[in-house]
Amino acid sequence: MDDFEDLSERDAALWEAHVRDIQKLQRKERIPESQNLKEKRTVAPPKKSMPQSVPAGEKNPPQPLNLGRRARRALRATARCDLHGYSAQEAFQVSWQFLEESAKKRHRVVLLITGKGRNSPEGRDSLQKLVPEWLQGPPFSSCVCGFSQATPQYGGAGALYVFLRNMPESEPSL
Repeated sequence: MDDFEDLSERDAALWEAHVRDIQKLQRKERIPESQNLKEKRTVAPPKKSMPQSVPAGEKNPPQPLNLGRRARRALRATARCDLHGYSAQEAFQVSWQFLEESAKKRHRVVLLITGKGRNSPEGRDSLQKLVPEWLQGPPFSSCVCGFSQATPQYGGAGALYVFLRNMPESEPSL
C-alpha cells in the first residue's frame, strides 16, 4: 500500500474491500468469420482497377472516410473476411461474395483484411492498394456506402472497416 500512505486504516480497509474482486479486462475481441463463402459465384474483375466515372444511376459512390481515432475505436465489425494468400482475381471474387452476403444479412460494418503486401511477389500490386479502388466501383458500389482504415487492434493499414448499404434479400446478384 505504498501509494496510499496518507489513508487512514479505515479508508485503507474500505479500499481493499472494494478492489478485492476486481478482475482484469479481456482486451481481445473475436469477430466471427463469415460462414457463407462455400457457394462460389464468378464475377469478372474490372478491366481497370478503378472506374474513371461514376456508374449510371449511382448518386453517392463509396468514398474513403476520414474517421478520427475515437470514432474508429467505437466501431464494432460484425463479420470479417481475411484475404491473405489470395491472388487479385480470387480476392475480388471472395470479397464481392462476402460483402454481398453481409449486406443481405443486414450487417452494417464488416472488417475486410487485405494485409500490407509485405509478402507479395515483386511486380504484383498488393491487395492493400487494389481493394479500396474496387470498393469505389461496380459491382461493390451497390452494397458499399463507405470504408475506413481499421484501428491498429484490428489490422491498421492492412484492414478496412467497410460500411454496407441496406440491401433487400431478393435483389439479384452479379
